[in-house]
Amino acid sequence: YTGSKEPNTTRANVMLAAAYTGEGRYEDAEKTLKPMLTNPATRPSALLLLAGMEKKRGKDEAAAAHLKTLQTEAPDSAAAKLLAEVIRLKKEKKL
Repeated sequence: YTGSKEPNTTRANVMLAAAYTGEGRYEDAEKTLKPMLTNPATRPSALLLLAGMEKKRGKDEAAAAHLKTLQTEAPDSAAAKLLAEVIRLKKEKKL
């Protein structure tokens, strides 16, 4: 990650971290996401990817913590809205 705020760079890093996670290369995914956590524009995406990675690793509490942070810090982000809808549907037992 170069620290660029360009959308294409962000998109590429999100895709790279997701690919690393899919391959089980969690340390590489974390290294890719770490700089994104310090940028308010990319932090929601990084938190969502970290949550997915932790869930895949069987670390449900860590995944939940990332999702809670996402909802608290960026409630208007698309990821937080999607998460809120999933939670609502689960409560209504429609999912």
